Amino acid sequence: MNHKVTWFLLIGILSVLIGRYFYFKPTFIENDLVPNFSAKTFTGESFNLIDLKGNYVFIDFWGSWCGPCRRSNPQLRAVYQKYKNTRFKEANSFQLVSIGIEKSESAWLQAIQNDQLDWPFHIFDLSESLRFFDAPIASLYKIKEVPSTYLIGPDGKVLARNLDLLMLDSFLEKNAKKETN
Repeated sequence: MNHKVTWFLLIGILSVLIGRYFYFKPTFIENDLVPNFSAKTFTGESFNLIDLKGNYVFIDFWGSWCGPCRRSNPQLRAVYQKYKNTRFKEANSFQLVSIGIEKSESAWLQAIQNDQLDWPFHIFDLSESLRFFDAPIASLYKIKEVPSTYLIGPDGKVLARNLDLLMLDSFLEKNAKKETN
């Protein structure tokens, strides 16, 4: 292979990697204030993200059709169970908000039931176009892939993005108020 072809291939590969980096680059990074949104939960109740201010909020963009999302649900459920009644040093509580980017509400509801996702804030984000991530909340947050997550602090600012669930557990454990007798 001559050197011109090698350089051409190298530049092509580098261009693809750089393009992919900028395409998937998070819109909101640490210390950014996340946008508020309103929606209905799976039970039909009104939801407004700003109402959770003062808490640690873990926003999980997922899909019933997403294998990695579904495989992480048992671990996510375990973290929620462990911290749902915990008070923290700098936050009132831990809240979990699941946003299902979906084309089928029935598949989404079935996944919630099958995976025993027992937190109250499940939001259906209907994608009506062929561009799957054009659903309203996914577009607002410029989500390009699932799973995608944000850990939001009590002030409404991003603490971490795409945090591993073991790291989330560790963060919550470290920041939990210790009971004194």
